[in-house]
Amino acid sequence: MMNLTQLIHKWQSGDKFSEEKLFSVTYEQFRRIAKESIQKQKSLGVQPKNIEEIIHSTTSLVHDAYIKISSAQTVDLKNSREFYMLVATTMRHILVDFFRKQNSKKRDVDAVDNKEIKNIPYSHELEDYLTLDKAIENLLDSFPRPAEILQLKYFFGFQNKEIADVLNISESTVDKDLKFARGWIKLHIEKGKY
Repeated sequence: MMNLTQLIHKWQSGDKFSEEKLFSVTYEQFRRIAKESIQKQKSLGVQPKNIEEIIHSTTSLVHDAYIKISSAQTVDLKNSREFYMLVATTMRHILVDFFRKQNSKKRDVDAVDNKEIKNIPYSHELEDYLTLDKAIENLLDSFPRPAEILQLKYFFGFQNKEIADVLNISESTVDKDLKFARGWIKLHIEKGKY
């Protein structure tokens, strides 16, 4: 069985089988993240109509990620760590674009005086997500490893053990770096730095 690094190198050299295999690996991760997101939305009381919209958006999100990752074939990825970081970063950027579009729709709707239309879900979440993205960018500049761990955890859906394996560090280091990253981001957001 071919390991992920070999698969990446074959994909980068144009092998279609490797491309399909890589997509199936990432697609399942994206679906897992999407399923968790939908469950979270249900627990927050999002109505079924909105759940269908979330599912449709999630499918679009996964396909957008695939297209962006496929076009990154020219990026020289040396190993599975770089591939996973590419996927996690791509997912984060797509989500930022998604939230910006939602925020734009909300602003457009604010100009209309229709209370039913104005009840678009996620209004505070949109702003929070964009603020979080800025904080992650700054964390990446100052402390790359904790930022990478944070992205692998929340934008690729890895468990701590999987992150430790990919980054070749201990699980306790993953735990410490996650705690540090969360604290750093929380502190900088609370200070109103963004």
